[in-house]
Amino acid sequence: MSVARGYDPQDVYSKHVPHASLHSAPNGLRISVLSIPTFYTTDDPLVDPITPNSKL
Repeated sequence: MSVARGYDPQDVYSKHVPHASLHSAPNGLRISVLSIPTFYTTDDPLVDPITPNSKL
């Protein structure tokens, strides 16, 4: 991962890691919960429908 001069580690983290939304706002929780399973489990059809429904 390349970084620019004078970058803010927390700023980079919050922009590139959806899970960071968990620490900021309740609405961010739903966004991260929905986006993370979709991103990591595109090959597993069972995880996508089950996980979002259980959190909503």
